[in-house]
Amino acid sequence: MLKILIVDDEAPTRMRIIKGIDWEEFNISQIIQAEDGEEALHLCDTFIPDILLTDVRMPKTDGIELATRLTQRFPGIKTIFVSGYTDKEYFKSAIRLGAVSYIEKPVDLGELKDVLAETVSALNNDRSTAHKIKAFEQSRNLQKLMEVAGELCQPSFYNEQLLEELVPEIRSASLFVTVVAKIAFSSGSSDLSSFIPFMFQSIYEISDVYDAPSLSPLCTCKGNHIIIHLAGQSTGSNFTDYKMIDQYCNFVVDKLSGSGINSVVAVGSVVSSWKELARSYETAVVAVQQSFYQESDSVCYYKKTGASTYQFTPEQVEIFSQTLKKQNRNHALLYIHNLTGEIKQFQNTLVINVLRHYYALICELMRLAQDEQITLYEKIGKEQDVWVHIQNFSFITQLEDFLVQGINQYYDSLNEGKYGNATVDRIVKFIKNNYANPDLSITAISEYTNLSPTYICHLFKDTTKMTINNFILNYRMQKAQQLLRDPVCKVKDVGFLVGYRNGNYFSYQFKKFTGLSPSQFREKTI
Repeated sequence: MLKILIVDDEAPTRMRIIKGIDWEEFNISQIIQAEDGEEALHLCDTFIPDILLTDVRMPKTDGIELATRLTQRFPGIKTIFVSGYTDKEYFKSAIRLGAVSYIEKPVDLGELKDVLAETVSALNNDRSTAHKIKAFEQSRNLQKLMEVAGELCQPSFYNEQLLEELVPEIRSASLFVTVVAKIAFSSGSSDLSSFIPFMFQSIYEISDVYDAPSLSPLCTCKGNHIIIHLAGQSTGSNFTDYKMIDQYCNFVVDKLSGSGINSVVAVGSVVSSWKELARSYETAVVAVQQSFYQESDSVCYYKKTGASTYQFTPEQVEIFSQTLKKQNRNHALLYIHNLTGEIKQFQNTLVINVLRHYYALICELMRLAQDEQITLYEKIGKEQDVWVHIQNFSFITQLEDFLVQGINQYYDSLNEGKYGNATVDRIVKFIKNNYANPDLSITAISEYTNLSPTYICHLFKDTTKMTINNFILNYRMQKAQQLLRDPVCKVKDVGFLVGYRNGNYFSYQFKKFTGLSPSQFREKTI
């Protein structure tokens, strides 16, 4: 018996569907409903649906996000989208998620019945395939196959008898190639263990489900990579052979993508014997490195490239910083876009070096944002958190997007009131424009706003969770740190430049704020 989850923020629509369908006709015994995606996710902590019938546009968590998250949790789930809008982007998302159908509102119950019949049929086919895979695992010992596949990556493997015993098809094969599917985890995890049964099923069923080339796979996994050795018959034409491999690999990408799993498949060099698969694997690993410069959900091939790599320089970070300070958003975005394009031309550049360079750029942006008391990224407050976060990126475009997101947030916050209160925003702007004035005080702010000192103090603290004096102190200290990082600026002048008449009092306040004297801070940061 099957289970269905119906999600729609319109109660009449949900009830019309629930009462208008003979669920027993479709072997559906459990029907659960939710009014939005957030409630649906909560229900799925204890309820595992076979079918998701969901509205697309809903408050809080919309249907696309709901389907994406449930597909990751329950890879076999089938999704039917319902919407009163004809938005092309939603259609694209529905296709990417492998939705069974997309029904327009108001829902035609006759159409829905046809879609349910199609959905149930697809579920039955999947379960039949799953039983085949389970029988395959039991009869051919999947664990041994994985071990052999892993050993084939090493040049020292010569147990031909065991290989032919486990994979009889290999005896007549004349074409061999290793491909590596790199899985991009959005959650930051890099453990494939919970995905192995589903992904191996997806790969092994390709020849049965699709009109795919006759290539026999032998799979294993390492980290967030699936290693697939393919064996088949050569056509005698390099072009035709590569076309056959390309078709198969695109089926792998499509199958994983349709289940909400982003990947890129890197193809090694074609060889004529299983004894040469170690060489094919080595070139596939190089192609994985090169795939960092590709888009997700694509197939890339090993190619010999020159030994040259992109040369990063500290001056690039300074140029980026100066571009940001000129407060020209388009120039800053163009700089990052051009930089990413240039780096893509040097695919031998080590990924770790690219990560380090973008990390330096992001940290510079965060320092400038901190000086303006702007938060760029939710849940990422420290520079070390940024490094942990970006290490999980699988493509250079993710780095670019992350940095572009920060740049846009930086300029949006500069150009708009950050606190949502016009008076508080005026006070903040006044402080930032006058922090170097030793006479800056609550009295001066009161005169500027024509409001009483008591009123502005209460309003400011209620809105910002900080007193005006603490805000002034924090802003002056941040500006002081910025000046101390500049070797041109003399330490003895910093206090005066940020609004202190007495240099000793500035030093006292600075050490209390940072834990270091101004001189110690200069030595540590330059």
